[in-house]
Amino acid sequence: AYALGHWRELAPLCREHLGFDPMQWPRIKAAERFLRRISQPDWPVRRMNPIGDTHPGPDGPKVIEVEPAEVRAFVTEELPGFGVIFTHRPGTERETYLSFKSGPNRGHYHGDQLSFHYCANAKPLAVDHHCSYKPRAGQEHMHNRVAFHLPHLPFANMDGYERLIAFKTSSEVDVAIGQVESERLRAVTQLPPENWHQEYPQHPFETPLVYRRTIVFIKGDPSDYFVIRDEFEAPEVVSATFNLHVRAPTVVRDGPRIVFGDRLTLVCVEPATFQFEPFPWSHENGGGESTQGARLTVQGRSGQFITLLYPGRPPPVSLHSEGSASRVQVGEDVIRFDAALGRAHPAGTPAVQVWRGAREVFILRADEVDLNRSQGEVGLFVPDAGYPFGEIPDWLIRQRAVRPLPERMR
Repeated sequence: AYALGHWRELAPLCREHLGFDPMQWPRIKAAERFLRRISQPDWPVRRMNPIGDTHPGPDGPKVIEVEPAEVRAFVTEELPGFGVIFTHRPGTERETYLSFKSGPNRGHYHGDQLSFHYCANAKPLAVDHHCSYKPRAGQEHMHNRVAFHLPHLPFANMDGYERLIAFKTSSEVDVAIGQVESERLRAVTQLPPENWHQEYPQHPFETPLVYRRTIVFIKGDPSDYFVIRDEFEAPEVVSATFNLHVRAPTVVRDGPRIVFGDRLTLVCVEPATFQFEPFPWSHENGGGESTQGARLTVQGRSGQFITLLYPGRPPPVSLHSEGSASRVQVGEDVIRFDAALGRAHPAGTPAVQVWRGAREVFILRADEVDLNRSQGEVGLFVPDAGYPFGEIPDWLIRQRAVRPLPERMR
């Protein structure tokens, strides 16, 4: 957005004196379309998605002008290098929107690998905070994702470069799977601002910590909802904390349910036992913002969270285990997860299946999950100071390098 502003200022000079119009370049048009596409609903306007260093205006994230006809044509789609925008009923007061940061382009992003920003009924609900830089929330636990930590590093970032490894849509269900790995944890502060530098205490791992997130979007009536599977594997015992930040007046635990007033219910379907801690936070930037946070923590070398994200109060929810598979029932809908992280599976093994009553409406197979999936033919911007995501991984170098690769990387 910042760069495009300069190009718009330069365009008249370029046309008059240099004989070309930069605003007609395909890359410029794609960049402008990208900003319109990731715009979040805040009925009746659309605003900039507040991920990364978005620098809000006096009343929050800046308004993005998008023609109503373009908005109505939005569908769930991948934006290569960035991730996925989930969409249903766009341009209406019932719009559901979720941006899933699951691409390796870092830029001025924060600790938001595999995190989401969620709007229900055309209003922001589970949010990325719109506070940069006052203060800058670079901690992974300040985003809607799982964060990892150790007794001597109670608040830490794994950093790393995430990738989208599966994506499939249908009229009733959309699914995306992302993954990120890291060979260390890096100490951060509990609250923003974070320490804006990379030379703070780190804990190295012998082999990478792997975090995988599967987002299942169920387009339902009366409400759309999300079922999310978070899996992790580590070379040693770690604490894994599921974090959620919601614009709500209160947060209360009721068994497996975390209730955010009358606005949102989080149901922890699996595991049955977890530590819960509220995490309220507010800031005064861009008109101010106040959220209630929930921290759900487990310990282990591996594990998973399966959670339901439902606006308001959900129908009955239950879990049924079938060997390595987990079946989540939400009202009449059944969502089945198999093909677990770190296990070998025959090609036809279902990774995600969804039924409505007796009717199967969606299937994603294990062979449709691809760690070598292309992350797009787009640039890679890696700022050196203050955004310490670690070494660029070999898989990303192989995809983006244009010169011959060393033998060890072929």
